Amino acid sequence: MALRFTHIGAQGPELLAPMRATAQPIMDVVADLPFAAIDAVHMDPTEPMPTWDRGVALAELPGAAVDAVLAQAGPGVPSPLTLVEIRLLGGALARAPRVPNAVTGRDAAFSVFTVGVTAASSVEAVAAAGAAVVEALRPWARGGLLNFLGQAGPGRVGQLWGPADRARLVAIRERFDPAGLLATNVAIG
Repeated sequence: MALRFTHIGAQGPELLAPMRATAQPIMDVVADLPFAAIDAVHMDPTEPMPTWDRGVALAELPGAAVDAVLAQAGPGVPSPLTLVEIRLLGGALARAPRVPNAVTGRDAAFSVFTVGVTAASSVEAVAAAGAAVVEALRPWARGGLLNFLGQAGPGRVGQLWGPADRARLVAIRERFDPAGLLATNVAIG
């Protein structure tokens, strides 16, 4: 398990102490960092690499959901996945924005994200393992977070917004980019 921790303020070490006390860390790299080094918190690769990823947002994380994850990618389960990450959400993400925006998943309590390096395993094996984790969590699924959705077609992406927000975003796109010059691989429908 990896625990990532960020905090602004002097009480950070005090808040982290109970988490550090739960087990002997294999690696403890928590330190004061300038904001320019915020990417070091996740220790993601700095060079591109072939991966497959998929995620799901959850309304809650009961014991049965944890068991469902562990049954697919827990200790002793052979899996080509490099990472199965569970993130606690809420806080600022859950608050209604002062101005309309395109942020999805505000009502989710947790996010589960799976990643596999496809250079080490076949794309099909990684995709099947990631899809199995997401499918096992279907009973607790709620919407999603665009950044952690993974490979998804316009239908799945478009479901992240309610009808009013989706219509507003499509109207903005049609007004400011009618020719589709600023297209990305994410289509909201």
